[in-house]
Formats: sequence, structure tokens, C-alpha cells
Amino acid sequence: MNQFYTEIEIPKYKWSAGYKDKLIFIGSCFSENIGNQLSRLKFNTDINPFGALYNPASVLKSIKILLSEKEYKKEDLFKKDGIWGSFDHHGKFSCDTEKETLQKINNRINFSRPFLKQANYLFLTFGTSWVYHLKSTGEIVSNCHKFAENNFQRNLLSPEEIIKEYKKFLPELWTANPNLKIIFTVSPIRHKRDGFIDNQISKSVLIYAIHQIIETFGKEKCDYFPSYEIMMDELRDYRFYDSDMIHPGQVAIDYILEKIKNTLISKDSLLLMEKLSKIIKAREHRILHPGSESYIKFITQNITKINNLTAKYPYLNLSEEKEYFEKQTKSK
Repeated sequence: MNQFYTEIEIPKYKWSAGYKDKLIFIGSCFSENIGNQLSRLKFNTDINPFGALYNPASVLKSIKILLSEKEYKKEDLFKKDGIWGSFDHHGKFSCDTEKETLQKINNRINFSRPFLKQANYLFLTFGTSWVYHLKSTGEIVSNCHKFAENNFQRNLLSPEEIIKEYKKFLPELWTANPNLKIIFTVSPIRHKRDGFIDNQISKSVLIYAIHQIIETFGKEKCDYFPSYEIMMDELRDYRFYDSDMIHPGQVAIDYILEKIKNTLISKDSLLLMEKLSKIIKAREHRILHPGSESYIKFITQNITKINNLTAKYPYLNLSEEKEYFEKQTKSK
């Protein structure tokens, strides 16, 4: 039978992740899409401790801060329309008061700092090589927070700039965590604000820079997952996009996740994932007859499954699922 789509060849990776591993995701909102899906499947994950970051300079800055002892203070914040925020962070960290904002930022960093140093895998998702410099400081911002455009200078990072900075820093990261493997990917989300031509230039810069970085350090340390290429070729039809025709739809996200699972996740963990998926779906199951004998049996069976799995795999965290089902038994 003829094949009516282009299938992207995915590298054969020298390693595979599993449930015993710690996975940290840093980068664009696509990084959050994949990270959240794996978190739902009970992988030990940490996702975007600074919120969504789109350019490689901001991604790198966030990792440097996690490796440092930096604590955010009042002078690191701005105040706009009565809201306090940080140019290093997504707007979800902004609050009504300086104290709340600093607390939210520093608490999140304090959680992620040891996680990064113990992580087995770091997924870095770059969205764009276009950056915005704050004119008053010259610093590249991670988020413009709807400030007027005349506050910023926009320019395109060159491949050489990206390659130079990552070549300089990654050995420091591996000194802090020698066991860390890095998976680079480029977000399949097109940045409409950049314009479609500039977006394509931007993505090309990212792809070239990443492959030069991987060539420098070798595939024992880092590799590339072709999210962008899968979306552009295997899923080029608009039915795989969200209603804005820019962001991948849920079918596309699930498809790319399947590719990740089948190439980057160990076989043992894939088998365990199937069992966990049934428990998770059972928890999300819509209850039609909560008082019936069949439902009580359904609950009891799932509690037994959870107890058996956590006894066999003590590193699994199924406390939320167990608490949910136990609560159902007490309400009967």
C-alpha cells in the first residue's frame, strides 16, 4: 500500500528514560505540553520553573540561575499597572504585591535548583531566535509583559552566538550534574508575531545551532528530537492544528508524544505506563451509578492495583489516585 505522508526518521538514542529518572523541561509552551503529558503518566518531572521561555538566551539564563545561589529581590522586579513582575519570568509569576511575587519566584527556584542537579534528563525546547533587549539595561528579556514596543530593541540571534554560549556553559552544567543527558528540540509552533518569513529564518537558526552543539559534545551527552520536523511534514495537514491554525492541536501533541515514548522511553517503563494509564483513566472516569455494587468493586480493584504497583515500584507516586479512590469508599 502507498504511504501518503512523509515519515521523519528519528535518531537511535544511546539512552532511554524511565520511571526511576528525574525529567526537567525548560523552554516554550510546547515543552509544557509534553512535560504535562508525561507528568500525568506519573513520571517524576519538573516543568518550566520560570514559566514558558522561547529563545535560547533566556533558556540558558534560567539554567544558570538554577545553578547559582541567586535570590530574586525587589530590584529584579518591575511594577506595571499595579502588578509586580519579572522580565525573566512568565506573567503567571506576577502578583499584586512585591512580597507575593518574590515569594512565588524564589519558592519555585528553590524547588527546581536541587531537581536540576539530580535530574537524569533535561529537555530544552527552543521556540524562536528572535530576542528583545530592554533598552534601559541592554538585557534580553524572557517576556515583554505587554510593555510598549519602544522599550525594546528586537534582533535575531546568530547561530554563532547561540553555539558559543552553549559551548561555554554546558561543561559547567555537566560538572554540577555529570549524569545529565540533554534532549534539544525546536517547537513546532510558528511565531506569527515574527512574521512567517522571519519565523522560518528563526527556526533554521535554531536547528543549525543545536546540531553544531550536539556535534561538539557528542550524542552520549546530548541529542535532538525532531518535533518541528514531525509537525511540518508528517502532520502538515491543518486538521492537526488548533483553531488558531498556529498551535498544534491535541491530536498532534498526542502523536508527537507517542513518538517520544517509542524512541526515548525504556521498554520496561512503556509496559508500566500502560498499567498506570488504566488507573489514571479510571480516576478520570465519569461516574454514572456511584452507589452500585459494580462501582464499589471498580474502586476496590483500583486501590488493589495501586497498592501492588507502589509495593513493587516504591519510586512511583500514586498518592493522589489512592486518596481519590479511598475517599470514594468512605463516601458510600
